[in-house]
Amino acid sequence: MNKFFSRSKEFLKNYGSLFLSHHPSCSQYQNHTINISKIRLCIGCFIGYPSALLSIFVGIYFIYPAITQKFYILFFGVFLFLSQFLSLTKLTEIKSIKIIQKFLMGFGVGQVLVVSYYWIQGPVLLKIIGVWSVILLFMGPISLMHYLNMRNTCENCLDRGISRDCIYSKTKKTGEDVVNNE
Repeated sequence: MNKFFSRSKEFLKNYGSLFLSHHPSCSQYQNHTINISKIRLCIGCFIGYPSALLSIFVGIYFIYPAITQKFYILFFGVFLFLSQFLSLTKLTEIKSIKIIQKFLMGFGVGQVLVVSYYWIQGPVLLKIIGVWSVILLFMGPISLMHYLNMRNTCENCLDRGISRDCIYSKTKKTGEDVVNNE
């Protein structure tokens, strides 16, 4: 049991920051994170999720009851979410633009979720399943985009396995990637 705790402590020491930031601490990813004191946070998560929650609150209490044409709210939400495609450009390398982009995405998704909840007819359980499906519909492409971008960034990095901040290294025996346990 003591071995389990010592290994767990070692794991958290080496990789604990990935739980809050889920980005490696190397220089290739410094535009993906924001530092608050000594804590590194993912900009997308730290800005996007709270803005989605704010959007849901604003949507439920102010926007949805005031607008009779609910299609406009849905269109507006999808339009804001499409700011995700800015990630395909160099614009989001500017941290302030990335922060604005993540806020717009979160706010847009929140509006789409509010409209989805009210448009789905039936019991609350069906509405929750429907809203969860919409969340997955939006998060799927984002997750795929993040995976492909991170894979490409790490595969093309000149410091891969050299920099102390890199979480990957090449094994000499197999040539496969393994997590660096230094």
